[in-house]
Amino acid sequence: MKKITKNLDGNDRLLLIVFLGLTIFLTVTTPEFLAFGNLMRILQQMCELGIVSLGIMLVILTGGFDMSSSAMIGMTSVMVGVLFKGGLNIWASVLISLAAALLAGFFNGWLVGELKIAPMLATLGTMTLYQGIALALSKGDAISGFPEGFLMLGQGYLAGIPLQLFLLAGLVILMSVVMNKGRFGRKVYLLGSGPVGSRFAGINVKKTIILCYASAALLAGLSGVVVTSRLATARADAGASYMFEGVAAVMLGGTDLAGGSGKVSGTIIGVLVFAILGNGLNLNKISSLKRQMLIGIVLLAVLLIRQFSGKLKERRMISGQNK
Repeated sequence: MKKITKNLDGNDRLLLIVFLGLTIFLTVTTPEFLAFGNLMRILQQMCELGIVSLGIMLVILTGGFDMSSSAMIGMTSVMVGVLFKGGLNIWASVLISLAAALLAGFFNGWLVGELKIAPMLATLGTMTLYQGIALALSKGDAISGFPEGFLMLGQGYLAGIPLQLFLLAGLVILMSVVMNKGRFGRKVYLLGSGPVGSRFAGINVKKTIILCYASAALLAGLSGVVVTSRLATARADAGASYMFEGVAAVMLGGTDLAGGSGKVSGTIIGVLVFAILGNGLNLNKISSLKRQMLIGIVLLAVLLIRQFSGKLKERRMISGQNK
C-alpha cells in the first residue's frame, strides 16, 4: 500500500481520500449502496460522462474550452433516431451520425485553430447551432422504437458487467497510451504549456488544435449514441448536463484549466467520484436542486484544498532554497 501511495501525486492522493471518504460514508448511512446491482448502476452511470469527459480533458489540455459537448450529444442522438426512422439500418445511422459529429468537431477546431476565435466564444456559437440542428431534426419530439440489438449497447451486460463499461475501459487505455507514450500526446501537453514555445519546437499548432476538437466531438457523439441506447429514446436534450459535469470532473481530476497539465487517470477518478456522489444522493432521495448544490460544495472544497496545498508546497520549496 505504501508503494502505491508513493507513486501517487498530491492530487491523486486527495482524490483517493475523497473517494474512500464518500464510499465509507455511504456504506455506513445507506445499506443498499454496496449491493451488487447498485455498484453496477454506478459503473453504468459513469460511462457516458466518462466518455465525454475524456474529450473535454483533451481540449482543456491545449488551453482551450469546448462549450458544445452537450449539444453534440443531443445532435448525435437525434441524428441516429431520424436516420433510423427514415429507413436506414441502425448501425449505418450510428456511423453517419458519428461522422457528422466528427465533422462538427473539425469545424470547432477550424474556428479556434485557423480563425483564432476565442475557444469559449467559438464553441458557444456552435453549441447554439448544434442545439438548433437537433431541435429542427426532431421537431422537439422524442424518437423511440429502436431495435433490441442497438439497445444492448446501453442496457446489456456481459458477465454481470455493463457493456458500455468495456467501451469506456478501451477508450481509457487507448487515450492513456496516446497521451503518455505517443507523439501526439506530447504535442498536446507542450501546446497547453505555451503555443509560442510549441511553434519553436516545430509543432503544427493549428493541426493539433483541430485534431483535439475533432476528437472531443467524436467522443461526445459516441456518448450520445450510448445515452440513446440506454434510454431507448433519441432526444435533443440528451446529456444536457454533461458538459458542466464533464468540466467539473476534469477539474476534480487535476487538469489545469490553463492547459498543459492533467492525466487520464485523474479524470476517470473524478468521474467516478461524481457518479458515486450522484448515486448516493439518489439513494437518499435528495432533490435535484439540493443535489446540484451538494455536488458544487464537494467540488469547491476539493479545489480549495488543492489550491491551499499547492501554495503550501510552493512556500516550502522557497523556504528550502533560502536555507
